[in-house]
Amino acid sequence: MEEIELLDVADDLLVVNKATIERLFQEENTDVLVLYIFYYKTAKWQKNNPIKANDEYCRKCLHWGLDKLKTIKKRLKDMELIKVEKRFNDKHQLSGWYVRVNYYINKADISSGVISTSRLSPLVEEQEINTSNNNINTINNKNTINDDDNIIDFLQKNGFVLNDILYDVVKEWEDNDLTRYAIKKAVLNNKYNINYIQNILYSYEKNNIKSVQEAIEQDEEFNNKKDFYYKNKYQVKESRYEREQRLLREMCEDE
Repeated sequence: MEEIELLDVADDLLVVNKATIERLFQEENTDVLVLYIFYYKTAKWQKNNPIKANDEYCRKCLHWGLDKLKTIKKRLKDMELIKVEKRFNDKHQLSGWYVRVNYYINKADISSGVISTSRLSPLVEEQEINTSNNNINTINNKNTINDDDNIIDFLQKNGFVLNDILYDVVKEWEDNDLTRYAIKKAVLNNKYNINYIQNILYSYEKNNIKSVQEAIEQDEEFNNKKDFYYKNKYQVKESRYEREQRLLREMCEDE
């Protein structure tokens, strides 16, 4: 299997501590996670922290209302996950507002081989973590779950917790590739919820989906319809990435 030098992909990695993610998910409004990741991704894209990202730019990129953005942004500030900073020019005049993404890990941090946990999360005690080695293996599509595992084992090894009631629900499922594909979909969408999987399986039954290939084709059809809806709703012929680039250029031109 091909190996990749970690530093070669460092600028493409978003290193967020599990404790920070869990803290964000505990919020009543999980849009705090969306905005934090958006800021983090923008820092990676701009290769700078603090980032140049005013409210109007963020609002347009996320398709949020201004009130919603300000509410979520204030919550991130209260959680000390971001910090808004002023920048002044040589004449001590205000030149712009910037957002500093706290607990942001860049290429220089990774190249050092050691990261203080204070850089990773406010919830982790001060200590040092070795990055252990400077290369990572690319992830292949082979499932690491043993073929002998039953559906219960498969769920538990993928992070699901089953009580007696959920156990009885799962026992009614067919243990086949299609069911396991539905579980993988739930994991990839961060939906550790048995009812979520149950709804996927119900959808397969309703639409007479009998194989993983048919499920993949259904997903592709859904995504194509979603992309078509997005382009018509916002009347654009550009990808979200291209849109963000254009909005950033417009923001810089306006200031």
